[in-house]
Amino acid sequence: MRKKIVAGNWKMNNNLKETLNLLDELKTKNNTSGAEVMVAPSFVNLYASKTALANTGIEVIAQNVHHEEKGAYTGEVNSDMLQSIGVNTIIVGHSERRLYFRENSEDISKKIDIALANNMRVIFCCGEQLIDRTSGNHFKVIENQVSYALFHLTAEQLQNVVIAYEPVWAIGTGHTAT
Repeated sequence: MRKKIVAGNWKMNNNLKETLNLLDELKTKNNTSGAEVMVAPSFVNLYASKTALANTGIEVIAQNVHHEEKGAYTGEVNSDMLQSIGVNTIIVGHSERRLYFRENSEDISKKIDIALANNMRVIFCCGEQLIDRTSGNHFKVIENQVSYALFHLTAEQLQNVVIAYEPVWAIGTGHTAT
């Protein structure tokens, strides 16, 4: 069985000063659970976060990665760029990336493939919307997300994938996932 993971995705929040203040506060907390602790600050704060958390056991991870090695993709970040600053884990398939950036299963699968090809660990997010849940379609939605993104991978590759189930319908809605 894998270790438990506690990961905070900071999304598009916290400037550099706020990031460093939050990291300083986080460093004062004792991790007695034995869980892996990860933070995913914004891209512009990754390097500073790596420096601030050196030798703490808290891993700095990226919120996204592009599916190509290089190219004319303004504003994107590739796996080599992340690894060059010591970031070796990425989040892929987050519900907000699916919704706001229209990332589909093919896009997500490509991102997983490029990350694994570059020896990165992937946190793969999957989850259903409220309409899927209430219509009884939620199992099919999750099955489609997982099968398209992961079923082509080898058992060895899957060792570097963490599946993070996120019931999108329960986030900030007052509905509780059971």
